[in-house]
Amino acid sequence: MRIILSLILSFVFSASQAQSLERKIIVQNGKFYYMSVDENIQLATLYAGSISQPLKLAKAFALPAGRGISAETNPLAWDLFDEHIFAINFLDHSLNDRNESIKKIPVSSIKEWGPSVRMEELMMESIDQHMFQLNEPYLFVKNRSNYLNHFYFDGLIHQSAYWMAMANNDELTIWRNTNEGWKNSEVIDFPITNYFSLMSNGDQLFLITYEGGIYSIGLNGLVEIKKGNGSFVLARSILIDDRDNQMIYTFPSTGLNLEKTLEALILSSGKPLTL
Repeated sequence: MRIILSLILSFVFSASQAQSLERKIIVQNGKFYYMSVDENIQLATLYAGSISQPLKLAKAFALPAGRGISAETNPLAWDLFDEHIFAINFLDHSLNDRNESIKKIPVSSIKEWGPSVRMEELMMESIDQHMFQLNEPYLFVKNRSNYLNHFYFDGLIHQSAYWMAMANNDELTIWRNTNEGWKNSEVIDFPITNYFSLMSNGDQLFLITYEGGIYSIGLNGLVEIKKGNGSFVLARSILIDDRDNQMIYTFPSTGLNLEKTLEALILSSGKPLTL
């Protein structure tokens, strides 16, 4: 039985390596972090390693969170801050309460993939994980409409507060959570047909659309910085959030060579994202 389980976990690990990265790579304190999600079991794998070592040497950790596999797939909304992973657990599971889906998971508690990790237990752990905050942005959208159409979202930590942007039915709202609770922008007319990503840079928060449009956002709304439909498209790019050097790079998703170091890949093919 142990041999069979090891083979299953080996298959899951290999499959997760082949999956597309979920949104971004974070560089912090000389290390890199990125996620992939298995399309069958929906659970995420966190990869972590040194930027000076080949990507293939990254350790793979079984994250108790994931995303659904519905028609409009929203990439995993995740961030790393203060030795915690913030993730919105949107697994398609009857017991998973999406109203309580925002999770704050200590990095030290995440197990490395191996024979001791049971997928059924990991799935239940993701469901039972204590929520960080009630997902009021999702409740707001659900109360506003019974239909989810072009429904996309992302969340991250910006200036020690948790921010979310959520789109549905060509409307966008921006949210900030602090010790005082949630505050939100007015509802903004914002036609959108695919996912977007949030990025923090200095004292500004940016929303990057699927087509490459860049907007400065806040509770007062959004301001267009750059129009999309250029050479940069999220689906063909990886966002690299280099927090050590306060830089954001774009990198072609087809150019991720696991034999090379992230440091070398950034130097050879990374393009600074002008914000």
